[in-house]
Amino acid sequence: MEFSGEEVKVFEMPISSDTLHDLEKHLVLCYTGKSRLSGDIHRKVVDAFLSKDEETLAALKNLKQIACEMKNSLLTGDLFDFARLLTDNWENQKRLHYSVTNSQIDGLFDIAQKNGALGGKACGAGGGGCLIFYCAPDKEHLVRKKLEESGVEIMDFNFTAEGISIWKPNFDSAKS
Repeated sequence: MEFSGEEVKVFEMPISSDTLHDLEKHLVLCYTGKSRLSGDIHRKVVDAFLSKDEETLAALKNLKQIACEMKNSLLTGDLFDFARLLTDNWENQKRLHYSVTNSQIDGLFDIAQKNGALGGKACGAGGGGCLIFYCAPDKEHLVRKKLEESGVEIMDFNFTAEGISIWKPNFDSAKS
């Protein structure tokens, strides 16, 4: 997506099937168990932006650059660079406002990194919700296990050309 004033352009990214498969294998998505009102965080960031808070302005500029670099990493299949950029994104996301992170989220990042995550970030506004980690080869199972042990829910997913869809298995029908 490219933004220019009120205009938004959407472009398809021709990511190779190998890169998509590697992403599906090495990404771990977890739900912290805490929902958050992203509008509250967005309002705080907008207020900081409008008051020309230097830290917020610098973080926003960096986030824009990181998004461009991340696009290039995905297009070239450089997933180690992608992992680094996830972490760069997260560091700048936290600079937007202190409420983007908390002790639980910081602890989850610590657990993931100690067990094989190469990079990660909060999804959306942060403050709760979901976190995503890109893991070293053959370490994603350990990251998943340690995160689950800490009390978060691991969310399985696949990339599709059709967009997002959610499916939960119906174990009740398997009993009959």
